Amino acid sequence: MNEAARPLDRRVMAIACAALLAGGGLGFAWASTFSASCLRYGLWELFGCGYTGWAAAAGNAAAAAGCGMLAYLTLTPSGIAERVLRITGMGSSFVATVGALGLPVAPVDQFWRLVVLGWIGIGLWLIGLGVRRATVTQSVLGTILGGTLVVWGLVNIRNEDPLPVVGGPLFFLPFMIWTWRFASRIANGWRPGGVASRRAWLRVANDIVVALAFVLIVIPAWLVSTFGGPIMGDPIQPFDVRNDTDEVITFFTTRGQPAYGMVVGARQTRSTGQFPRSSYPFSANQGDREIWCHTYTSADLKRAHYVVIVTTDPASCN
Repeated sequence: MNEAARPLDRRVMAIACAALLAGGGLGFAWASTFSASCLRYGLWELFGCGYTGWAAAAGNAAAAAGCGMLAYLTLTPSGIAERVLRITGMGSSFVATVGALGLPVAPVDQFWRLVVLGWIGIGLWLIGLGVRRATVTQSVLGTILGGTLVVWGLVNIRNEDPLPVVGGPLFFLPFMIWTWRFASRIANGWRPGGVASRRAWLRVANDIVVALAFVLIVIPAWLVSTFGGPIMGDPIQPFDVRNDTDEVITFFTTRGQPAYGMVVGARQTRSTGQFPRSSYPFSANQGDREIWCHTYTSADLKRAHYVVIVTTDPASCN
């Protein structure tokens, strides 16, 4: 091997490793997040949930750092467009990495927004990377993943109760496929080539199969992963009602609908549930008198660990 070839080989190896770091990091973050017992309490508890919380944060940071390395290594700034794309990828990756590293130790709401903002920029970088023609980075999948990150980020950056998973619950899988293919193409010395000719009926059949798969599988899976989807069966959000007063109360899951009252003894706790909603207008009576009213959001319930505490506070019902 001559001396001129060695730097190129090292650079190719670095690009492949960066791609695998990005995909492996996001996959590790997904596994750590969904294995955490604190996930049901939302963003606010997950990253303080011992080893799994730190592991999820580290996986997200590794994925973002891998994307930053890819942005630096794969783009030679030969023009304004390449420079802008490179700066976008590196800057966004830095923001996402810092945000992820701060999740276990800093105000989680603000730092999760940094993570989301950084991945929006990474999504824009992926789109720009994927549409570059006749280059190793050209990829329809990469472009779709970039668009998904942008849409997911814009939807979730102001969400009060986000699912702390980059891109959505299923995003990690196609992202890992893309990074693996990218590393493979780099390592195998990809070169642009022509499209092999096929018989007309094979092309038509292939187009029909691809279209059906796209409509029946890909689009529904993308919608469910990015925006969330329906839950099969009868979804019920369980929670406990704790009566901190010295008298028996009647607790209402929906204020003004007395048919749904539940009696809770003095200083006792009872379990109940309700269909998931964006807000829960709870109230409680002692006899015919309202003594407590409070509207919880789904985020409030998670912060409270699904324990609703009733006290004597008639002013809250005004």
